[in-house]
Amino acid sequence: PGCTSPSDTNETDPACSDGFDNDSDGLIDYPTDPGCSSTTDGNELDPACSDGLDNDSDGLIDYPDDLGCSSGTDNNENNLQCSNGIDDDGDGQIDFPDDAECASPTDSSEGS
Repeated sequence: PGCTSPSDTNETDPACSDGFDNDSDGLIDYPTDPGCSSTTDGNELDPACSDGLDNDSDGLIDYPDDLGCSSGTDNNENNLQCSNGIDDDGDGQIDFPDDAECASPTDSSEGS
């Protein structure tokens, strides 16, 4: 454990296979911890859509409650152009209901 080849001088296991809960979320290593993409992943930090935080400050936390999350492995809670506070299509109108091209706050595109 720790070494990946005879020339590897680092005997430390990657965070996702070291047997510890490195990010203190109660889940240990791949495949249990959603922050791990493989046993060689060196970071257990959870994707934004499953970290228990309101990363985009919209009052909604994580998938499936945050409509900006497409799944629990999504690393961006703000995928909805019609509720992100940005004039994504450059027409001078920002988000629903002010941008006529937005059918609802959950619309993913300000463009036609």
